[in-house]
Amino acid sequence: MEQVNLPNILTVLRILLVPVVLAGLLAESPSGDVIAGVAFAIAAATDWFDGYYARSRELVTTFGKVMDPIADKLLIVGTLVTLSALDRMSWWATGLVLGREFAVTALRYTQKGEGVISASQYGKVKTVIQSFVLLIVIVAQPSTAVDVLVWIMVAVTLATGIDYFVNTGKRLDEDGPARPSD
Repeated sequence: MEQVNLPNILTVLRILLVPVVLAGLLAESPSGDVIAGVAFAIAAATDWFDGYYARSRELVTTFGKVMDPIADKLLIVGTLVTLSALDRMSWWATGLVLGREFAVTALRYTQKGEGVISASQYGKVKTVIQSFVLLIVIVAQPSTAVDVLVWIMVAVTLATGIDYFVNTGKRLDEDGPARPSD
């Protein structure tokens, strides 16, 4: 059994915050949005901090390698779907982001036998942009500026998905089994 450590605790905290975010959104009240926004911001911050802390202290565990991406997907997918169900975000944006996430996850699954596939800088930037834009959608009033941010989020998400598939193909051609980045 692996040692309990701070990065793994933060990953579990992020998973536990997902229902808080969704309940706040579903409350459809100003205080619900504040609760959702604060919980989302904390969860997003733990995503960055737990990875940084685990790598810098050599506390990377199998649990963290498996559960961290699951926690990320639960937070992003749950928030996207809930915001769209509440008509606070367009379904087209949610569909494109989810399509990319499922396609990349499927490709990662096919490469799983090659070991854990680390996220690239592009994947990390994508996650930061998604988190920032979703937080804005949660706490801000609908506006043209918010719509532009959603477009940017979708464009970056799709671009990193294309990059992921292109680099996987190149690495397979060059080196055999790939170790693509998210």
